[in-house]
Amino acid sequence: MQSAKQALIRCENLDLFAAPPSPPPTPTSAEPVAGTDQAGQPQLLFRIGPDDQLDLFRHSPAEVAATAARRALKDLSVARVHAQLVLLRRLPAYGNFVADCDLCVELIERHDARWADAALAVPWIESELWAAATRCLQRDAMLLLRPALLALLEHASQVPFDADNRHAHPSYLWQLLDQPAQAVAALGLIRSGVSSRQLWSGTPI
Repeated sequence: MQSAKQALIRCENLDLFAAPPSPPPTPTSAEPVAGTDQAGQPQLLFRIGPDDQLDLFRHSPAEVAATAARRALKDLSVARVHAQLVLLRRLPAYGNFVADCDLCVELIERHDARWADAALAVPWIESELWAAATRCLQRDAMLLLRPALLALLEHASQVPFDADNRHAHPSYLWQLLDQPAQAVAALGLIRSGVSSRQLWSGTPI
């Protein structure tokens, strides 16, 4: 009787306090090990995305030199421009940029014989030099163009306005500098009804 009672107590204790048996672990798919993909192939720990590639390109020696050349142009430092172009002249991909920089340097130094005659220099500026400065410096192109145009004005001869050769007259240079009042003053036209735009465009008055 006593043994049966002890056994009953033992069973009750087991039912009330014993922890249930842990279920067997559910099989799961093996997680990929770091450095391998799901197919078991090794992979890089760090992947380079498009933005990272762009950053690497921007910080390449060639792009750094191109940025420094643009900065030197803004500072009107010809020596620094030439120093940065040494590397870029060896890279065919930068051929157009180097050619534009050379034209920008010409705007600064003005060694070409065409600078002696506004009738030759102004069409050259409008057809080539202005575009090159804009490609290199974009909105800062006038940092190069303005001094060149002012230098032409300093040496411009006081000749009568000729609609067939308007590039040689100071009024045309003032118009390029976006100074219409100075352009009209250079023309000496006070009477109403005559606009400087008509004269520069060759429109009959």
